[in-house]
Amino acid sequence: MVLLAMIRRYALRRGINGFGVLLILFSVATLFTVNAVFKGFHSELNRLFRGSEADALVEWPYKPPLLSELDDRLEGWTTSPALKGFGMLKTSYAVTAVQTKGVIAEREKILHEKMGLKSVPFEELKVSSSEEDPMGGLLGLLGDGGGGEDTLLLGELLAQRLGVAMGDRVTLVLPEWGGSIAQGEFVVGGVFRTGNYEDDSSRVYLPLKKAMGMQKRPFEILQVHAPSSQRVQELEEDLLKDFPNAQVRTWKSLHLNRLRAVVNERKVVAIVFSMILIVASFGILAIQWSFVREKTRDIGILRAMGFSRTFIFSTFLGVSWVVGLTGLIGGLGVGVLIGSNANEILSFTGWNPFPGDLYYHDGLPVSLEWRDAVWISILSLSVTTIAGLLPAWRALKVEAIEAIVQE
Repeated sequence: MVLLAMIRRYALRRGINGFGVLLILFSVATLFTVNAVFKGFHSELNRLFRGSEADALVEWPYKPPLLSELDDRLEGWTTSPALKGFGMLKTSYAVTAVQTKGVIAEREKILHEKMGLKSVPFEELKVSSSEEDPMGGLLGLLGDGGGGEDTLLLGELLAQRLGVAMGDRVTLVLPEWGGSIAQGEFVVGGVFRTGNYEDDSSRVYLPLKKAMGMQKRPFEILQVHAPSSQRVQELEEDLLKDFPNAQVRTWKSLHLNRLRAVVNERKVVAIVFSMILIVASFGILAIQWSFVREKTRDIGILRAMGFSRTFIFSTFLGVSWVVGLTGLIGGLGVGVLIGSNANEILSFTGWNPFPGDLYYHDGLPVSLEWRDAVWISILSLSVTTIAGLLPAWRALKVEAIEAIVQE
């Protein structure tokens, strides 16, 4: 109790200790917030890349098997065939490049729901009965754009750029397999917003039958949703055995370099901002060192009264701990407050340091995790303890008589 009373007395009655608290608070809040932002980037990219590519993609450069054969082979898996392409979308007064994706609406909807994505209104993509087995009548479909009124789905930013809305008519121009150009008239059946800038600004979904008819080619990609990452690896091995001409890639392998880049950047940033915490610890060391010099006579009196060297050492080390712990708690609180309201703060200031065309999303992703708070707390208390050891050791070495007679 006496020890705690001394620590409290020395910690609270010295205003400069507040400066040490602010140093730790600022360092911890900065480290915690920046680390949460980079972890949020990594988590968001994982979600977006997985959502845009499914768990695994099976591609055939030539001679894809029948869809019914694949369904029998992958019974129990969620699959959806697709045909990707690049083209131009134009209205009466605007034109822009787009990425097209021909899909079977019902199957693509089920695939997205399995992956936890429900932002694309596939139910608005009109399909015909001949699409139920697109590979069964492949020869008949090639060259047949289909009758009736065709629909497509646009990303929100793409629709804004073209100035179109649901019900408007647009023209889609696509290159054919043989080198010619095909174009078709479509009605905008729906507008979606995924949060992925690349999809929202350039993605166009259209019926698989129509895409195959315009591009004069069969579907080339089978998207597969797997119950676990382990089974994705099993899928890759099994499919390569049964279909040697197939290329099987997981969504992680497709975006490996970008995901690794974010992880490495987060580690580098964590190291750099940890240095700020270390620099702050030098401020505590300087404050406590000058404090020991000021209290040299008090130390001598305490020693003359019979207090042990351990008591003196623990008192001054405890003061450093109080400063560090107070700054740590305050820093974590400020970090959580800023992280939880980061997008609101940026919106209020009007500053957008992470534009969507560079970072794939339209907001600032933040991932606040207790594990980050734990390792930051351990680091903060460690550097605080180390910073307080030298001043406490100096106090430990003060001799009673010399301290009392000191001028």
